[in-house]
Amino acid sequence: MVDETYIMADPGDDSDLLLTTDHPESMKTLAWARRYKNARVFCCQSGHDNQVFADPNFRTVIARGIQWLAGRI
Repeated sequence: MVDETYIMADPGDDSDLLLTTDHPESMKTLAWARRYKNARVFCCQSGHDNQVFADPNFRTVIARGIQWLAGRI
């Protein structure tokens, strides 16, 4: 996927890393999931323009994240 770079705090050791980058100007983890108490949490930093939205890989990450949140996978 082609997208802008991101800088945020790392997701933490209790997170499952789903999407990473080796771009030197970006944070390493771009998507992650974890449980918090009885809730499921999914975070995806990527996706700020049509170039990303049109990428089938991005759509797969988002679709699977939503399915996991819904308890379907």
